[in-house]
Amino acid sequence: MRRPWISLLSRTTELDRTSARCFRVFQRECHRLREWNPELEPNRFAQQFLFRALTLGETRLAENAERRLTDLAHPALILRWRTLSESPALVRILVGHQDAVSSVAVSPDGRYIVSGSKDNTVAVWDLETGTPIHWLTGHQAAVNSVAVSPDGRRIVSGSEDSTVAVWDLETGAQFRRLTGHQAAVNSVAVSPDGRRIVSGVR
Repeated sequence: MRRPWISLLSRTTELDRTSARCFRVFQRECHRLREWNPELEPNRFAQQFLFRALTLGETRLAENAERRLTDLAHPALILRWRTLSESPALVRILVGHQDAVSSVAVSPDGRYIVSGSKDNTVAVWDLETGTPIHWLTGHQAAVNSVAVSPDGRRIVSGSEDSTVAVWDLETGAQFRRLTGHQAAVNSVAVSPDGRRIVSGVR
Protein backbone atom coordinates (compact mmCIF):
# COMPACT_ATOMS: atom_id res chain seq x y z
CA MET A 1 0.00 0.00 0.00
CA ARG A 2 1.39 3.43 -1.00
CA ARG A 3 1.90 5.91 1.76
CA PRO A 4 -0.30 9.06 1.37
CA TRP A 5 2.66 11.44 1.55
CA ILE A 6 4.45 9.61 -1.27
CA SER A 7 1.33 9.88 -3.45
CA LEU A 8 1.02 13.60 -2.65
CA LEU A 9 4.70 14.16 -3.46
CA SER A 10 4.28 12.38 -6.78
CA ARG A 11 1.28 14.53 -7.73
CA THR A 12 3.10 17.72 -6.69
CA THR A 13 6.15 16.78 -8.78
CA GLU A 14 3.94 16.08 -11.82
CA LEU A 15 2.15 19.41 -11.30
CA ASP A 16 5.52 21.18 -11.20
CA ARG A 17 6.57 19.52 -14.46
CA THR A 18 3.28 20.45 -16.16
CA SER A 19 3.56 24.04 -14.90
CA ALA A 20 7.10 24.27 -16.26
CA ARG A 21 5.96 22.99 -19.67
CA CYS A 22 3.05 25.47 -19.74
CA PHE A 23 5.38 28.31 -18.77
CA ARG A 24 7.72 27.38 -21.62
CA VAL A 25 4.81 27.53 -24.09
CA PHE A 26 3.60 30.89 -22.70
CA GLN A 27 7.11 32.29 -22.76
CA ARG A 28 7.54 31.49 -26.44
CA GLU A 29 4.10 32.72 -27.50
CA CYS A 30 3.67 35.80 -25.28
CA HIS A 31 4.60 38.19 -28.11
CA ARG A 32 1.49 37.05 -29.99
CA LEU A 33 -0.82 36.96 -26.96
CA ARG A 34 0.07 40.37 -25.57
CA GLU A 35 -2.55 42.13 -27.72
CA TRP A 36 -5.18 39.38 -27.38
CA ASN A 37 -8.77 40.56 -26.91
CA PRO A 38 -10.89 37.69 -25.50
CA GLU A 39 -14.17 39.32 -26.56
CA LEU A 40 -13.16 39.82 -30.19
CA GLU A 41 -11.07 36.64 -30.55
CA PRO A 42 -12.32 34.09 -28.01
CA ASN A 43 -10.40 31.24 -29.64
CA ARG A 44 -7.04 32.97 -30.26
CA PHE A 45 -5.47 31.98 -26.95
CA ALA A 46 -6.19 28.27 -27.41
CA GLN A 47 -5.18 28.44 -31.09
CA GLN A 48 -1.81 30.05 -30.38
CA PHE A 49 -1.20 27.77 -27.39
CA LEU A 50 -1.90 24.75 -29.61
CA PHE A 51 0.48 26.04 -32.29
CA ARG A 52 3.33 26.61 -29.84
CA ALA A 53 2.77 23.37 -27.92
CA LEU A 54 2.95 21.36 -31.15
CA THR A 55 6.05 23.27 -32.24
CA LEU A 56 7.76 22.49 -28.94
CA GLY A 57 6.66 18.84 -29.00
CA GLU A 58 4.33 19.18 -26.00
CA THR A 59 1.75 16.68 -27.26
CA ARG A 60 -0.40 16.48 -24.12
CA LEU A 61 -0.69 20.26 -23.82
CA ALA A 62 -1.52 20.47 -27.54
CA GLU A 63 -4.31 17.90 -27.11
CA ASN A 64 -5.79 19.92 -24.25
CA ALA A 65 -5.66 23.10 -26.35
CA GLU A 66 -7.36 21.36 -29.28
CA ARG A 67 -10.13 20.12 -26.98
CA ARG A 68 -10.59 23.70 -25.78
CA LEU A 69 -10.90 24.92 -29.38
CA THR A 70 -13.56 22.28 -30.00
CA ASP A 71 -15.48 23.43 -26.91
CA LEU A 72 -15.32 27.08 -28.05
CA ALA A 73 -16.86 26.11 -31.43
CA HIS A 74 -15.35 29.05 -33.32
CA PRO A 75 -13.43 28.91 -36.62
CA ALA A 76 -9.75 28.32 -35.94
CA LEU A 77 -6.51 27.45 -37.69
CA ILE A 78 -5.06 24.20 -36.40
CA LEU A 79 -1.44 23.28 -37.08
CA ARG A 80 -1.06 19.64 -38.10
CA TRP A 81 2.63 19.58 -39.03
CA ARG A 82 5.55 21.94 -39.47
CA THR A 83 7.81 22.10 -42.49
CA LEU A 84 10.45 24.23 -40.74
CA SER A 85 12.29 23.36 -37.55
CA GLU A 86 12.88 25.88 -34.80
CA SER A 87 15.88 25.90 -32.52
CA PRO A 88 15.03 24.69 -29.00
CA ALA A 89 17.47 27.36 -27.75
CA LEU A 90 15.10 30.15 -28.90
CA VAL A 91 13.48 31.70 -25.81
CA ARG A 92 11.22 34.39 -27.30
CA ILE A 93 10.70 36.76 -30.20
CA LEU A 94 10.40 40.48 -29.50
CA VAL A 95 7.86 42.21 -31.71
CA GLY A 96 7.14 45.92 -32.11
CA HIS A 97 9.47 47.54 -34.62
CA GLN A 98 7.81 48.54 -37.89
CA ASP A 99 10.86 47.84 -40.07
CA ALA A 100 14.07 45.79 -40.07
CA VAL A 101 16.18 45.71 -36.91
CA SER A 102 19.74 46.78 -37.72
CA SER A 103 21.51 46.59 -34.35
CA VAL A 104 21.07 45.18 -30.83
CA ALA A 105 22.97 45.52 -27.55
CA VAL A 106 22.54 44.12 -24.03
CA SER A 107 23.02 46.21 -20.90
CA PRO A 108 26.02 45.24 -18.72
CA ASP A 109 23.74 43.99 -15.93
CA GLY A 110 21.86 41.76 -18.36
CA ARG A 111 18.47 43.31 -17.56
CA TYR A 112 17.78 45.11 -20.82
CA ILE A 113 18.00 44.63 -24.58
CA VAL A 114 18.37 47.72 -26.77
CA SER A 115 17.50 47.56 -30.46
CA GLY A 116 17.86 50.03 -33.31
CA SER A 117 15.64 49.83 -36.37
CA LYS A 118 15.10 51.10 -39.88
CA ASP A 119 11.81 52.54 -38.55
CA ASN A 120 13.91 55.41 -37.03
CA THR A 121 13.41 54.24 -33.44
CA VAL A 122 15.39 52.71 -30.62
CA ALA A 123 13.59 50.28 -28.32
CA VAL A 124 14.43 49.17 -24.79
CA TRP A 125 13.14 45.74 -23.75
CA ASP A 126 13.00 43.87 -20.46
CA LEU A 127 15.21 40.85 -21.15
CA GLU A 128 13.45 38.60 -18.64
CA THR A 129 9.90 39.15 -19.91
CA GLY A 130 10.40 40.49 -23.45
CA THR A 131 8.21 43.49 -22.63
CA PRO A 132 9.01 46.81 -24.37
CA ILE A 133 9.89 49.49 -21.80
CA HIS A 134 10.73 52.53 -23.95
CA TRP A 135 10.33 53.56 -27.60
CA LEU A 136 12.94 56.25 -28.23
CA THR A 137 12.00 58.61 -31.05
CA GLY A 138 13.92 61.57 -32.38
CA HIS A 139 16.06 60.29 -35.22
CA GLN A 140 14.87 61.42 -38.64
CA ALA A 141 16.13 58.34 -40.46
CA ALA A 142 17.03 54.69 -39.88
CA VAL A 143 19.00 53.78 -36.76
CA ASN A 144 22.05 51.77 -37.86
CA SER A 145 23.86 51.13 -34.58
CA VAL A 146 23.22 51.09 -30.82
CA ALA A 147 25.49 50.69 -27.79
CA VAL A 148 25.05 50.77 -24.02
CA SER A 149 27.51 52.58 -21.74
CA PRO A 150 29.58 50.40 -19.38
CA ASP A 151 27.71 51.75 -16.34
CA GLY A 152 24.37 50.85 -17.96
CA ARG A 153 23.00 54.38 -17.63
CA ARG A 154 23.17 55.60 -21.23
CA ILE A 155 22.23 54.36 -24.69
CA VAL A 156 24.09 55.66 -27.75
CA SER A 157 22.54 55.42 -31.21
CA GLY A 158 23.87 56.27 -34.68
CA SER A 159 21.55 57.08 -37.54
CA GLU A 160 21.23 57.61 -41.28
CA ASP A 161 20.32 61.22 -40.38
CA SER A 162 24.07 61.78 -39.70
CA THR A 163 23.59 62.23 -35.95
CA VAL A 164 24.51 60.37 -32.79
CA ALA A 165 22.00 60.48 -29.94
CA VAL A 166 22.61 59.77 -26.26
CA TRP A 167 19.63 58.57 -24.23
CA ASP A 168 18.92 57.88 -20.56
CA LEU A 169 18.27 54.14 -20.34
CA GLU A 170 16.12 54.40 -17.20
CA THR A 171 13.74 57.14 -18.41
CA GLY A 172 14.08 56.98 -22.20
CA ALA A 173 14.75 60.74 -22.40
CA GLN A 174 17.20 62.04 -24.97
CA PHE A 175 20.24 63.28 -23.08
CA ARG A 176 22.28 64.72 -25.93
CA ARG A 177 22.30 64.95 -29.74
CA LEU A 178 25.69 65.01 -31.46
CA THR A 179 26.05 66.49 -34.93
CA GLY A 180 28.96 67.03 -37.29
CA HIS A 181 29.03 64.03 -39.60
CA GLN A 182 28.20 64.70 -43.24
CA ALA A 183 27.13 61.12 -43.94
CA ALA A 184 25.10 58.33 -42.38
CA VAL A 185 26.44 57.10 -39.03
CA ASN A 186 27.05 53.40 -39.48
CA SER A 187 28.56 52.41 -36.13
CA VAL A 188 28.85 53.66 -32.54
CA ALA A 189 30.79 52.49 -29.49
CA VAL A 190 31.44 53.71 -25.94
CA SER A 191 34.89 53.70 -24.32
CA PRO A 192 35.41 51.36 -21.35
CA ASP A 193 35.47 54.29 -18.90
CA GLY A 194 32.25 55.68 -20.37
CA ARG A 195 33.77 59.08 -21.12
CA ARG A 196 34.08 58.88 -24.90
CA ILE A 197 31.84 57.94 -27.81
CA VAL A 198 33.30 56.76 -31.09
CA SER A 199 31.26 56.92 -34.29
CA GLY A 200 31.94 55.81 -37.83
CA VAL A 201 30.30 56.83 -41.10
CA ARG A 202 30.04 55.28 -44.51
